[in-house]
Amino acid sequence: MNKTPRSLCTKQTLPPTLFVFAALAVLASGPLPAQEPAASVRLEPSEVEVGERFRVTIEVTGVRELEDVILPTGFEFGGNLFRAGVPFATGIERPETGEQGGSVTFSYSLTANRPGSFVVGPFELSADGRELRTEPATLVIKTPDPSEVSVRARLDPAEVKVGEWFELIVDVTHPHLRVEMPVPPDVSSFARGTGFIRRDGGHIFRFVALTPGTHEIGPVEIPVGEDIHRSEPVTLVVLDAHRDIEARVSLNTERAWVGGEFVLMVEVAGVSELGEPPVLPDMSAFAKPLRGGTSGGSADSDGYTAYRTYQYRATAPGEFEIGPAQVTIGGQTVLTNPIRLTIEAAPTEPVIPPEDLRIATTVEKLKVFVGEPVMVSYRVLSRGGTFRQGEWSAGDQDTLIIPLLDDFQALRLESSNRDWWKRISVDGRLYRAVSTHRVAFLPLRQGEVAIAPAEIVVQVNRRKPDSWDDYDRSGAARHGEWTPITLVSDAVLLEVEPLPALGRPESFRGHVGRLEATSWVDRTELQVGETLTLRIRISGHGQLRMMPVPEIPFPVELEVSGPEIDHTDLADAGDLQESRLYVYQLVAQREGIYRIPALEVSWFDPESESYGTSATEPFDITVTAARRE
Repeated sequence: MNKTPRSLCTKQTLPPTLFVFAALAVLASGPLPAQEPAASVRLEPSEVEVGERFRVTIEVTGVRELEDVILPTGFEFGGNLFRAGVPFATGIERPETGEQGGSVTFSYSLTANRPGSFVVGPFELSADGRELRTEPATLVIKTPDPSEVSVRARLDPAEVKVGEWFELIVDVTHPHLRVEMPVPPDVSSFARGTGFIRRDGGHIFRFVALTPGTHEIGPVEIPVGEDIHRSEPVTLVVLDAHRDIEARVSLNTERAWVGGEFVLMVEVAGVSELGEPPVLPDMSAFAKPLRGGTSGGSADSDGYTAYRTYQYRATAPGEFEIGPAQVTIGGQTVLTNPIRLTIEAAPTEPVIPPEDLRIATTVEKLKVFVGEPVMVSYRVLSRGGTFRQGEWSAGDQDTLIIPLLDDFQALRLESSNRDWWKRISVDGRLYRAVSTHRVAFLPLRQGEVAIAPAEIVVQVNRRKPDSWDDYDRSGAARHGEWTPITLVSDAVLLEVEPLPALGRPESFRGHVGRLEATSWVDRTELQVGETLTLRIRISGHGQLRMMPVPEIPFPVELEVSGPEIDHTDLADAGDLQESRLYVYQLVAQREGIYRIPALEVSWFDPESESYGTSATEPFDITVTAARRE
């Protein structure tokens, strides 16, 4: 059964929205106090000024494991915007947790953004398979005294070369004020922004210089409540010289497996972006390209580094040398270093416990008719999730392998990872939906028929340590190591009934699912030798690809070519819908009045267990003699 988080609204003036954040904490071992599970929330303090910090603490008692937390509206975490309005507070991305006397607490450190009185909560939690809910709390945010706020901006350094990095540092003085994000000035005509950080009490914008000249930057605007405070502008000198550039290639792993994925990154130091795509070495003997050309960059004390990442799937075992790659920047050509990659035939050890990653198979119905589409969803579930909170995570680009079936025709529908926010309960444990594959199976015979288990090859990512010393911040290693594992679904047993003979129309050709037929012509009057176009559209439920081409008894005086067929899938979340357009060209051979007869299509409706028919309109065509020139 799916557990879908509900949208919560803290105040009528704020649109309802959903915050999804997994806070996992396990209580210390040993017996718990004999008490009913309960959850409470408190604010410390409950009254602050704009820019001040406060803490939201949730305490859960009487449970062994806290599995999931749903935050109410009004918060923004680490740039992850799961909201539909202006937040009144921003905070850190992960909570602090603690244990004491049979209870667990976790708290969020936040900064007040705008004045007003706000209702915080309720928070919804999942613990030991039960749903808990806190009472709401009230937060009062006041506007600070504007006279106590001053803003000063400075550059470090104030003179740079093209391609070099510089910082715009904004200092805000106030007894308590903590500004989350000043409004940056527009420098797009001569520089490119690389990020925003907070260091030593200052607010720092990082840029890389692009255009030579003397440029004025500012003022910088600081919103405090309803007031805007501005700094004085500052001057940047960009010299007409380019810093030296360096290029290198890196891999996210030194060892991969056949069927597994690896990431190659081309990095160029000293430039803000890569213009021409790098010329990569030929790797077709041992790897297949999957996705490539994703651009990005990073800045450090030496300047800006631009990069592009490429994802490959290993196809052959062995020891291989990759490189060099060729990079062209501003007319200069730079070659990267060669690197080595070892590809094993298979992984050498299990990747993760099987209960943390599994397939959930959902079937729309188990009793159907011959030819009736059976919608089956294969959902990859993970307790690690795509939020990468543990040492591993499951990638959302996986491969579904449908078994060969003699008794079914299988039609793949869309695959997606749009359900990542859903919580799925399996055996009393909550999972996240990493990806969902939908397949329509059409049974071809009656009786008890089984859909054999399907396989999904999932790429599992094992991350590098997050410590500063062990983390390669500039190379492809930050992408972790990808290993393929194969998950096997459950088999599905169906009871397939034959289509009834009673009431079957003569025009029935075996289609199951309601249909609608329409037709139109581009004209009804033409001369001998001219052409008219007839279009017939058949749309509705079920598999239309199996339908035979319409049999239409055209008049022999009309020479017919076609039809050209255009097929469209109209599948929604829970049904198979399709449309087919048949286009005929008819050339008049002699004068007269001719009728294009109506087309009749019939179907069997499994819901009402009855037959139905849809028919197009007939068309009377008048053909006159051709005009003489």
